[in-house]
Amino acid sequence: MIKSGVIEKNETWSGAITVRGDVVIPEKVSVRVTPGTRIKFESRSDFESGEKREAVEALTLPVPGRKVDASRPYIVVRGVFEAYGEAKDRVVIGNEGWGGGEYFFLTEKSSA
Repeated sequence: MIKSGVIEKNETWSGAITVRGDVVIPEKVSVRVTPGTRIKFESRSDFESGEKREAVEALTLPVPGRKVDASRPYIVVRGVFEAYGEAKDRVVIGNEGWGGGEYFFLTEKSSA
């Protein structure tokens, strides 16, 4: 499943998730990640960003104490991001061999 842009309602992520561009989880929206889920980031060179990138940048900036690297995708959490893995079914966020994207939280409500 590919995720991109602003998540507009509560969601549950499971299985293989690919982040294409930036994902923003706004206030009052929750994303729950189930055990065994793998979240990978697509390189910016693998897609064209267009107007959606500009819209997401408007939501993500300014980021306290951080500079946004336009070459990397981000998961920006202003709402709730819950990722609970288990010993045999871990949640993996990131890519092998490539640094991938970043995720960071802008509220105290978020947990990982």
